[in-house]
Amino acid sequence: MEQSTILTNEEITLAKKIFAEKEFKIMAIRKSFYQLPLSGEEQDILKSLDEDALTLIDKVICPKIDGTQRLRLTADLWSAVDGDFKDRLAEDCILYIKGRALLIDYLVQQVEELKSGKPNELKERILFNEMTDVKTVNEDTFINLIARNAIVKHIENQLSFLLVIAGKKEETAEDTIKRLKLNSAK
Repeated sequence: MEQSTILTNEEITLAKKIFAEKEFKIMAIRKSFYQLPLSGEEQDILKSLDEDALTLIDKVICPKIDGTQRLRLTADLWSAVDGDFKDRLAEDCILYIKGRALLIDYLVQQVEELKSGKPNELKERILFNEMTDVKTVNEDTFINLIARNAIVKHIENQLSFLLVIAGKKEETAEDTIKRLKLNSAK
């Protein structure tokens, strides 16, 4: 099977094993990324994720360019930033760059917290809810809102991607023959 996603065939098999018909696992991961309160059951789900599952989540949420990706499948968290620069002055782009940097710092923080099972106490923790604090409107408010909205889009898209990949049924040779016969009869 030709690779058409950022995941290898082995990683797709792993995603199916972990997440197929288990949307509740994706929802618990999603809540952790939004720093929402978790039920005891959701905490147990997150604790049950093994190293392979956490590595897969890391790859999907925080993709990195490592030279192993197929052509046209290479991307990282900075790749989407060019659309923000279209028809903008350089000084305006700086706010988008800072917003993207905050998004990256936040996602890396959340993946690390998911892996360790607790907040990182060595660095100042980025809080999702504080990104919408608009009591004082300034440059930081704009940067926070850029980051927050991009975080929501990214988490929703990437976790939906995992759910779709996990639920995708592999077609057997017999299924392919049946489908082709049905299509040719039309």
